[in-house]
Amino acid sequence: IRYTSRLLRYGGAGQRFEYRWDFNGDGHWDTHFSTQSFSEHVFDRGGEFTVRSEVRNEDGTTVASEKTILVKINEKPVAEIGISLDKVYVGERVRVLPVFPQINGRYNWDRATTQVRFDLDGDGLWESDFRGYSAQQWVYSKSGEVNIRMQLRDRGMNVTTVAKTIYVNPLPTVKASVTVSARGTEVNQLVKFDASDSLGRNLRYIWDFDSVGSLQTGETWATRGAGTHTPKATKVWRTPGEKMVSLLVIDETGKGDQVFFPVTVRDTVAESKAVGMTRWSLLR
Repeated sequence: IRYTSRLLRYGGAGQRFEYRWDFNGDGHWDTHFSTQSFSEHVFDRGGEFTVRSEVRNEDGTTVASEKTILVKINEKPVAEIGISLDKVYVGERVRVLPVFPQINGRYNWDRATTQVRFDLDGDGLWESDFRGYSAQQWVYSKSGEVNIRMQLRDRGMNVTTVAKTIYVNPLPTVKASVTVSARGTEVNQLVKFDASDSLGRNLRYIWDFDSVGSLQTGETWATRGAGTHTPKATKVWRTPGEKMVSLLVIDETGKGDQVFFPVTVRDTVAESKAVGMTRWSLLR
């Protein structure tokens, strides 16, 4: 707190004045006389204090003034650890952040001055020094329980430590599964494919509707950047024949599974011509 002693009236122009302060009213001056008319003090406890200021002129004449102030206890910040995912899985990026509850209808924190740091892997070491209010991202490489810690520090250097235990789930085994609207169709007819029943987390779906039946290896799954996150697809074939369809599903860690299946496409124009020739022969 900064205190300033202001002269209300004095006689004699150009006089020099000196000031000293007793901040807690205990009868002992906390500063020596100085020409500086203001001073600063930090209270280390709450309570009611009488602050005194004494001013002295060049003749040694002194005058004192006092003021009673109430210092409230600076409450430590209150917060909980928030997780961006309902369930945390190995290899997935999770965002951890402080969540401040309302106390008596208001937040008891100042975003501009509150600092935070995290221990996200439970090794007892802080991932960073205190920094401005922010979230931090983390990727867990193995499953099991992890004890997360968070510390908040306000501008008065009050520190609150919060802990939370989370469970990191192993990623489910990736398994490709496809439902087809028709395994036999005709040229220029729409066929629908649905891979919604495939197992895995945050899957990408890579379709090949004219596959030669080549199996992708695990090494190439991780490097395949194509695909879509939508499990449904459609296809119209313009030529007849037995078409080999491939579906490759890949999770965000690069693990995947691939299935192949045929779809028979008939040439309706050729069939209708054949039927017409037969009828004409019979009529002759």
